[in-house]
Amino acid sequence: MQRKNGALTTEEVITLSCGITFFISFFVAMSVEIKAKRTIYQICRKCIRYVSQEVSEYITVGIDTVVAAYKRYSISSHSEH
Repeated sequence: MQRKNGALTTEEVITLSCGITFFISFFVAMSVEIKAKRTIYQICRKCIRYVSQEVSEYITVGIDTVVAAYKRYSISSHSEH
């Protein structure tokens, strides 16, 4: 559609304003990331490391419990015979 006066349509104005807002927010986020003591990557890495450590401790305690129960069972079954 040809326009003589060069005015923008509503859709073009919305697209342009969203693009400008995204561009500004991107640079604000990058400046905050640079000034922050810890980056989002470091926080996520620390969280994943903590969760994996908790899971591994949970599994270790579970295995130790099963082994201890097995030893108790085998000792009690040998004493009965």
